[in-house]
Amino acid sequence: MWKSQVTLVLCHQKLLPYVNGMKLKLTTIYPSQSRKSSTKVDPTNLKDIEDWDQFNLEAQIQIFMTLDYEVASLVNRKEVTANLWSALKSHFEGKGLMAVAMLASLAIQYPC
Repeated sequence: MWKSQVTLVLCHQKLLPYVNGMKLKLTTIYPSQSRKSSTKVDPTNLKDIEDWDQFNLEAQIQIFMTLDYEVASLVNRKEVTANLWSALKSHFEGKGLMAVAMLASLAIQYPC
């Protein structure tokens, strides 16, 4: 249920491409220089990089606002939202030992 709710919010805010990896982190592109210069040259795609950083941050904020502390602490070092989302999916959708341990701790923390 949580995943569906968060996905709806991210879709509404047009942030889903950052979460599902369709909008990849951009690499810096510098303009070609015909002569050497000692001044700093801004990348030609600086605005695109700044936009990507802003939308990536917004998607992270939307996800982190829905996580409790224990879950957030597992993924708080992920800088790219797609990696954050992937880590959450592997913890909760996977059948590995980590997923079982996390679900067991949640069951103990929130008994029926």
